[in-house]
Amino acid sequence: MSSEPGQDREPPIADRVLRLEESAAYADHASEQITAEMLAIHRRLDALTRRIDTLERRLADAAAIDDQHAAAGSPTNEQLKLNKPPHSA
Repeated sequence: MSSEPGQDREPPIADRVLRLEESAAYADHASEQITAEMLAIHRRLDALTRRIDTLERRLADAAAIDDQHAAAGSPTNEQLKLNKPPHSA
């Protein structure tokens, strides 16, 4: 510690207020950035969820068509592979 008077004093109130205002402004800016990023992530997640739902519906439709063909006596893919024509061997 210094023996000179005034060396251990706190900074003037105006400097403290300025630092607090700068900190608050930085926190506001960071909060706005995080909010924007969260919104972008939410939109991307929503788009991917819709895409997965579409793919699941298409897969279910394809499975239903495959089941209809199997019920109608159509050969399955495995049967077609086993019964290759002689010219494709």
